[in-house]
Amino acid sequence: MILEKEIAGFGAFERNPRSTVDDGSVRSTILRFGRLSGQPGSGRVRTNTEGEGFGISRANVADCILEALCQTSAANRLVDLLDGDEPIEKVFARS
Repeated sequence: MILEKEIAGFGAFERNPRSTVDDGSVRSTILRFGRLSGQPGSGRVRTNTEGEGFGISRANVADCILEALCQTSAANRLVDLLDGDEPIEKVFARS
């Protein structure tokens, strides 16, 4: 599993965090969510923070986290996320 590989690599990060980050061997994805809501998840988000609404459902947040962990194309990205019209899988499939 991808997650097991990432966890196994964490030992190197603990021993020498600076060199591991500098050489690019640690993958990171930063997800910035809007205001959390208790609305049902739609499976759709937007990455453009301009426009109407600044919220995202907790269910969509959970789906985004899972998708970011599973998609290697999500590595080393910063993604702003709000409820929207684009399927979550499509957002994280982009490189």
